[in-house]
Amino acid sequence: MNQDIWSILQIEPTNSKREIRRAYAIQAQKCHPEEQPEEFAKLQEAYQCALNSLEHNNGNMLFSARAFDENQEVKNQEIQNQEIENQKIENHEINKFETKK
Repeated sequence: MNQDIWSILQIEPTNSKREIRRAYAIQAQKCHPEEQPEEFAKLQEAYQCALNSLEHNNGNMLFSARAFDENQEVKNQEIQNQEIENQKIENHEINKFETKK
């Protein structure tokens, strides 16, 4: 599931670096990296995308949100490919074990 960077940071789209940093700090306190590593990673990525939108895109927040979604899609596809590969390996190991019987 792709989420907008602003909804992850729980703020309205903004061009204020201070607001973005403050929102990140508030959300980081709620999301511990050891207890919720995936959520914390999404938070960090949303934070970086928000800051990058200010620095590289003159505050073009729509572009930043699209880039975040595209990045999430790529990561999701990589995860899915890895799961398929792991399943193939597991099936191969099972077949190898069964043929030895």
